[in-house]
Amino acid sequence: MVVCRVARRVADSPADEDALPDLLPAKGHVRFTPLDPLTRSERYSALIIHEVIDAPLDDDGHMVVAPDADKPGIWLPLGAYRVEFVLDKGRLPSTQIMVQAVHDEGAPLDLAHAIEYQPPAGVKPLTLLVPADIPDGKFLTKQGDRIGWVEPFAKGDSGPAGPAGVGIETIEPAPGGGGITVTLTDGTQSTYHLTTPDTGWVDVAGSLMAGWAMHPTAGLARIRRVGDTVHLELRLKPGEDATEHVLRISPGFLPGGYLALGQSYGTASTGFLLTASGTSTLSLRAASGSPLTGQSVSGTATWLTRDNWPTP
Repeated sequence: MVVCRVARRVADSPADEDALPDLLPAKGHVRFTPLDPLTRSERYSALIIHEVIDAPLDDDGHMVVAPDADKPGIWLPLGAYRVEFVLDKGRLPSTQIMVQAVHDEGAPLDLAHAIEYQPPAGVKPLTLLVPADIPDGKFLTKQGDRIGWVEPFAKGDSGPAGPAGVGIETIEPAPGGGGITVTLTDGTQSTYHLTTPDTGWVDVAGSLMAGWAMHPTAGLARIRRVGDTVHLELRLKPGEDATEHVLRISPGFLPGGYLALGQSYGTASTGFLLTASGTSTLSLRAASGSPLTGQSVSGTATWLTRDNWPTP
């Protein structure tokens, strides 16, 4: 039996709340071409033609014998095959496999382990030959412009003195919790998060600019920071004195540049942008860049911030 699962690493999508790349099942099929296209069966006194076999990938990216198969994997006649991945998107290198009698349902041949390592473009793998007469327990280290074998330090031996350096001055809880901030004797600081800090959703209705109010139908104005990613959700309606200036963002959430925010719903649906340009005021503008007024706002935006963690 031969098994395989193929997936594609793609950019983050709106399907989830995180900002991490997504993993999607690949679509297509795996093609097995016998390297020995003809065998003779003395038992049946016949010539047996080995044909090319295409195994489709199901909705989870598993190779199956048919799209409606109840479990992944495919049984192949014993022998050598060239394996090619025919995918709708992306590509994988072809390889060769040898299907043997030991590849049963309990120990199938997994194609994920059959493909050799493919180095990135421009990278040449090097093979290190270790002399057979090197005693056990020695370490291979870089020594100037060459490498060499050294003896390990004995237990209790502190080894040679290293260069003078800096030490730890203080260790304090990180702003927002979930980690620590380490201050060194030279004044530099580093923050290490053991868990991703999260402000939770914060109501910002009190930060709306003059003339703007919550939409009468499911009005919304809230912001949230998870790590360095900020999420904003708005559903607002302008009054007669509303300008293009919509919301004032508090320190700890500030963006920069232009933020695509989906659509504005008024007399007609039209795409729009929120602009920040390094300031704390978000302004409503049409796709052309000109100020936009008199339109209800309904949408979400996400951006990265380099602000310090917001104070409660």
